Amino acid sequence: MGLARQATRSLKLFRPRLHRDTRGSHVEGRRGRGRVGLVVGLMLMVCLACDEPLPPLKVDLTRVQAVGTPLIRKGGWTVTAAESDPWAAERPAVVDCPDYAIEVEPGGLEIDTGDCNYATIEQPIRDEIRPGDEIALIFWHNVLVAATEGTAHVALQFGDEMVWEITLPIPSPGRVHTPTLRAETLVPAGTLAYLHLHNHGANTWLFSTLEVRRAIAQVSGE
Repeated sequence: MGLARQATRSLKLFRPRLHRDTRGSHVEGRRGRGRVGLVVGLMLMVCLACDEPLPPLKVDLTRVQAVGTPLIRKGGWTVTAAESDPWAAERPAVVDCPDYAIEVEPGGLEIDTGDCNYATIEQPIRDEIRPGDEIALIFWHNVLVAATEGTAHVALQFGDEMVWEITLPIPSPGRVHTPTLRAETLVPAGTLAYLHLHNHGANTWLFSTLEVRRAIAQVSGE
């Protein structure tokens, strides 16, 4: 499958829209980081056309709204307790992640793995996800570097269901990631969304968007 891995472990809830990837406390804001915006602008121009057509659906809802509804507040994340962490098996013996390492910036939520060696964060989703809806996650990272080769792991979970994850090799070039999923069952508002990141080395990640795009048939009554 190549150096990078992308998977959905719960096809009962979601179906992947993107291509297979072969390339590899409350959070408060502080200072902006212009270098992230510059990297994003350059990468966005080459990465927005990476999707393949949607896979067949079990429900007859194939069109979605062009503009999505945010499922989370960028400043609404809290750090997940060790006993509730869905990725507890990956936790290091000592988690060193001060508040300033996970912060709201103008473009989204920034995690600096130079200061944070492991992060799982959570917050309740603000709206329900219905069958046929699309879920869009957009995030990016600068060039991934480390003193020795390693990997980075990013994952998204709703409640008890893992819905998307990717493992990237380090070193890797900077890149925008835009996984899109199709829901096949209802996920109620208030369900906890978990976002997980850990990587080898000091790198900057910025999570811009987690939104739902409604199936047109549910909006218009078609």
